[in-house]
Amino acid sequence: MRDFCPRAWAAICELSGGEDRVDTGVQPVPGVDGDEDIDMAVISDAFIVNVGSKEDKSKWDDAIDHSAKDSLTAGQKRLLDPHDRNNWHVDGDFFHHFLDSPQQGLLPIVLFSDIKTGGGATYICPPAIPTMAQHLADHPEGVMPDMTSAIHRDIPYETFSSDFYQKVVEPISKDGFEMATGKAGDIYLLHPLMVHSAAPNYLRGMLRPHLQRITFADLIYQNLVSLRIHRSR
Repeated sequence: MRDFCPRAWAAICELSGGEDRVDTGVQPVPGVDGDEDIDMAVISDAFIVNVGSKEDKSKWDDAIDHSAKDSLTAGQKRLLDPHDRNNWHVDGDFFHHFLDSPQQGLLPIVLFSDIKTGGGATYICPPAIPTMAQHLADHPEGVMPDMTSAIHRDIPYETFSSDFYQKVVEPISKDGFEMATGKAGDIYLLHPLMVHSAAPNYLRGMLRPHLQRITFADLIYQNLVSLRIHRSR
């Protein structure tokens, strides 16, 4: 990242308190064919593809009111309701979670293509961060990726339930959610406990943003650390 997007790298180092606090080493991460050595400071080619479906495209088109002045009709806004998403989560499906887990630092969302509203942008929920931090603080013994107890459980990703995350986002108003839209080259730097979800690609654009963890040797969790950098390349 230092060479590919230096402005983003500078912001990462600033948010973390200096480059010496950024983990630039290699860590083994479970993969399909066993552990893979992943460089923690490299934007990999593990893209997340969200091409949408014909059914969703039809729903979006049917909700268009060509006489409306607003960019989004009431029908389109209903299709974008974040409470209808059912895959809310926090990244990190290969380890037990603690408040000071070294595997998690900032969560960058790198846009390799333009992402418009309705085009499958990642939904994020900043107001859920304090709830997540408190839950981890209340469970110093560690929790599984789905935030259930890790006691007597050695395999982090044996089963996964989104029930905990659904309950966390349920009471939050629509205004508390954001969509990670933007232009190719934009980068979001998010708190590691940012609860997020995929959204339908009603426009059937090509790619959803790519997400990757940047870990820190030591991170002090705050209620919210998020920064957006435009044209960081």
